[in-house]
Order: sequence, then C-alpha cells, then structure tokens
Amino acid sequence: ERRKEQSHHHPHQYSTPRPMGKRRKSRGGAKKSSAASAAGTPPASTSAAGSGRLANLKASEEAISRAEFHQARGELDTALTFAQQAVALLEPSSALKEQQSKTQSSAAASSSSSSSGSGDVSGEWDFRESAVLESAALVGAEVGEAVWAMAVLRRALTHACTSSALLNLAELSGGEAALRCFDAGIRLLREEHAQVSAQGLADEAEQLAQQVALAYTSAAELYLTDLCELPDAPQQCELLLKQALQADPRSPQPLQVMASLFISLHRSPEALILLSRSLDLWLPAAVAALSSSSSSSSSSSSSSSSSASASSGVMHEVDPPSIDFRIATARLLQELEQWERAIQVLETIVEEADDIAEVWFMIAFCHRKMGGDDHVDTAVEALQRAKEVIEMYKLEQVDSELSALYAEVSRMLAELTAETPA
Repeated sequence: ERRKEQSHHHPHQYSTPRPMGKRRKSRGGAKKSSAASAAGTPPASTSAAGSGRLANLKASEEAISRAEFHQARGELDTALTFAQQAVALLEPSSALKEQQSKTQSSAAASSSSSSSGSGDVSGEWDFRESAVLESAALVGAEVGEAVWAMAVLRRALTHACTSSALLNLAELSGGEAALRCFDAGIRLLREEHAQVSAQGLADEAEQLAQQVALAYTSAAELYLTDLCELPDAPQQCELLLKQALQADPRSPQPLQVMASLFISLHRSPEALILLSRSLDLWLPAAVAALSSSSSSSSSSSSSSSSSASASSGVMHEVDPPSIDFRIATARLLQELEQWERAIQVLETIVEEADDIAEVWFMIAFCHRKMGGDDHVDTAVEALQRAKEVIEMYKLEQVDSELSALYAEVSRMLAELTAETPA
C-alpha cells in the first residue's frame, strides 16, 4: 500500500536507435524486394509507390522536427499537433497500400538472390518511419495522450521492431503487458550490446549497458506497483535489480529501487546501506559541483582572470540523475529520517530548477524535523517560496495534487509562523 500511494516510479524515455552502417538492419520491417532489376532500380510499376512513400516520409520527418522544437519550448499543444501530422503523413493511401501489397507478393514469388537493390532502401525507410513514429509517441506521452502514444508505438513496431519502441511501450503500459514488452526490449538491447562489444565500440557498449540496467530497473518497479500483489513479487523484484547491477554496477537507479523494496519489507538498516551506495555514485560530485559553481561565481566578481585559472582542470562536468529520480531519493531519505542528506539531494534540484513547489515543501519539512531556530527560519523561507511558485502559475486551480499541497504549505506556514517568536 505504501508503494501504491507513493508511486515513486517515473517513466524513463528510451532514445530512438539510429542505424549504424551495415551492422544495423531494421528488425521486423518489410522484406527485401528481389523484383528490382540488375541495376537495382525499382520496377516501373512500383516507382510511383516508392516516390510517394519517400515524399510522405520526408514530410513526416519535417513535421516531427517541428514537434520536437515546440516541445523543447514547452509549447506542448503545438508540439502534439505537429506530432499528429507526422503520424498522419505516414498513413498510406488505399492505392499505395495496394501497390505495396503487389510488390510484396512479387518479392515473395521471386527466387532471385539479388538483395542489394530496393530492399535496402525499403529497410532504411522502415527504420526512418519507425523513428518518426516513436518520436511522435514520446511527444504524445508528455502531453498526456498515453492511449494515442501507445497506439503509435505499436504501429512503429510494425515498421521496425526496435528496443526503444518496446521499452517505451512498456513504460506506458501496465501489469503483465508491460513486463512482456520489457522482456522483449531487454533481449534486443542485450543483442545490440553483444554486437557493439564484439566490434570493440567501448563507448557505445557502455551506453547500451546503462540502457539495459535502466530497463531491468523499470521492470523491477512493476513488482512494487502493478504486480505488487503477486506472492513472489519481492523475490522477482530483487532478481531483476540484481540483473540490472550486473549490467551496470555504476548505476544508482537499481540500488535506489532496491532500497525502496527493503523499506517496504521493513528492512530499514539494509535499505539505508543500499541508498547510501546509490548516493555515493553521484551525490558527492554533484555537491562539489555546486560548491565549485558558487565559489567561482563569487571569485569572478573580484577577479575574473584568477577565477578562470583556478577553475580550469579542478572540476569536471557532473551529470546527476533526473529530477524525478532525485525527488524519489529524497522521499526515501525522509522515510529513513535522513534529513540532512535529503536536503543535500533537494538542493541539487533547486540549483537546476527552483520552480518546483514540492521540492521547496520537502526542504521545509526536513528543516522542521531537524528543529532549532535556524532550521525553523529556513523552513519558513522554503514554505514561502513553495507558496509563491504555486500562486505564480496558479497551479492550485488546475491540479488537484498541487491544490492539496498548497493547503498543506499554508497550514504548515501558519504553524511555524505562530511558533516563531516575534
């Protein structure tokens, strides 16, 4: 019940794969046509179908590019409009469907060994169409059109069966259906990892290992939410998380989720050890980066040249986990009454995005629990900031959860103000 109420699972979006030379072929796409001439030119009867498909593909790629542009600017309604346009452009007309059907029948009937002509082009088009559809689905998911996004992802899989489409579909699905998609997506990811490892592509192999670990972790979280009623849910969850750590021992996500599992099982000491291991993988570097940033900014006001020389080579760039992940981590630290470390985690978020009311409320909650006049004063300041954020965007009028948060912020602020001596 604690897991269902907290629902700390935050979907991870898996990036659309890109073709990597001859090694990467579209999976599950159209079969290679052997009806082309020796020169590799499509037959005259299919050239119109091919040119029409290519024109639609290029137009859809332009539309999805516009969708992603507006998505990056936060103009989600406009982004969704262009994403829907991109999907519609890939819907073949009835005449084109008939021509494609004839082409496939001709290819199946032919026994020619030539496979380097229009089939390669068709496979490339399948892959590009799948990529457009996946991108459109991710736009739809962000806007809240989950049902539409799932339908688009299923359609993407008919063009090219990619790990990213399967895993994104799993994130949007639930229960056993999601588990099946995760299983299929992880299998493809592991195949891709084996291929790039065999080719000695270390950087790409590392990226794929991270994706495998994230996929195992997301699958494990199903046993904390949708599938938590199964009798072997804890065992299955822990097994998947161990597989995630085998894939990428440096990933903080599986350790965090395993800590959440152990809290659910009332194994708090073990949960704290796991959560500390997860934090050690990223928090010290993130805190050091914050300190370096603040010190360099203050020193630059007095001496810009000395600041530049002092900062060079001292700190490398830090890429902390997502904000959603850090909020979930802070919640777990609060459950374990690790107030100072929770504040450390939350402060890394404030430095990156200071307009999240929930984060300010959590900071206030931690300071109040720590007690003392200084902490109470800081709690009041954080609550005032949370209230300002909600009022600025009028969020309490459009979001029931934020409306409840606004009421709680106001209540706690009134209590602390009354407790604070004038």
